[in-house]
Amino acid sequence: MKLNNEQKKFATDLNGIHLVHAGPGTGKTETIKERYLEIIRRGLAMPSEILLATFTNNAAETMKQRIINSLSFDEKFKGSSILSEIVNAPICTFHSFCSDLIKNYGFNVPGYLGINEIISDVFTVLEDKTIEYFYFQRFTDTFMQSYKNYEKYFVPYGSKENLLNLIKKLACKGIFPIKKHGKRLWFGEGLKNLTGNFELFKTKLARAYLKNGSSSPVKKMTGYYNSHCYYEDLELFSIVKGASLNEKMVEKAFFETRDELFSFIHTLYWNYIKFLLSRNLMNFEFMVLFSYVLLLNNHKLRKDFQFEFIMIDEFQDTNEMQFKISMLLSKNGNLCAIGDWKQGIYSFRFATIDNILNFRERISPVSYTHLRAHETSLHLVCRLLLE
Repeated sequence: MKLNNEQKKFATDLNGIHLVHAGPGTGKTETIKERYLEIIRRGLAMPSEILLATFTNNAAETMKQRIINSLSFDEKFKGSSILSEIVNAPICTFHSFCSDLIKNYGFNVPGYLGINEIISDVFTVLEDKTIEYFYFQRFTDTFMQSYKNYEKYFVPYGSKENLLNLIKKLACKGIFPIKKHGKRLWFGEGLKNLTGNFELFKTKLARAYLKNGSSSPVKKMTGYYNSHCYYEDLELFSIVKGASLNEKMVEKAFFETRDELFSFIHTLYWNYIKFLLSRNLMNFEFMVLFSYVLLLNNHKLRKDFQFEFIMIDEFQDTNEMQFKISMLLSKNGNLCAIGDWKQGIYSFRFATIDNILNFRERISPVSYTHLRAHETSLHLVCRLLLE
């Protein structure tokens, strides 16, 4: 396949930060392959120094095989060790990268959360959501017996599955619980993020009303809505059948004290992580979360694992944690994100389309042009993003 001018530009302009919009039929796979090969041909990095991340094993294997096939016919690399190195190169999914990282270096990561468990190098990943839900039901049955004071909080969520999804969504957003000296705490600005921004919330709520016409954008809560019950101390919206929310109601709900609610979420969340670890189990969300915690706290390991070049395919499918891990792994700011905002196919895995729609704003609070022109240290950018 012969590349057109735009594709050639992408394949040869290697330094700095790039966001590439590539929809179906645009020759994306071939162009990414050529960009990878160009880095190798110029001697800018070895295969072990290039991270090419995607979201399916099939896509990763296809890309690796195309690169190997192309180099096999390149006279420059006949007899060299490059081909054998590419076999083991990090052309992989985010989840497989995180799995290898945790299995090899993450045995004591739970300690950063105040959890007295270790991660075995042979843990089982709960890939099937039905199987995980089965374990979560067992966990919540025991949890409710131990924490009867939180029993009232289970009613409004409608189902245990909703609670599980809440925990997984928080994990993907980098909001997670820690215990320090017996105190329940949230990592970084977790509590601030849970509390929220009222003005931003009002703006989004107003947009939702406009989008949905006269109907309320607030979803009916199973059980809570149908049973017509209302727990005043839950700080949830009092939804009256057939009525819309008014601003005073929204403001009251937003600013009411939610300390006990946050305490419930913290306790449930922290204990569920501990429950899985004690059974040598892990879900995808916690695996990525632990990778982030490991890289953030182990400076030497992070330095050893940083890449000269990073390419992320299907960038619209990344979540908050995957975005931040990408930043932490970049050695010098050579980061290329490829995706199509119209294809957010992994929304059920809590991907955030904002990563691609608001890429320039998210990548750094400093000028995007300045970052491209001067290859500003991405460590500073990471720090600003993660505080």
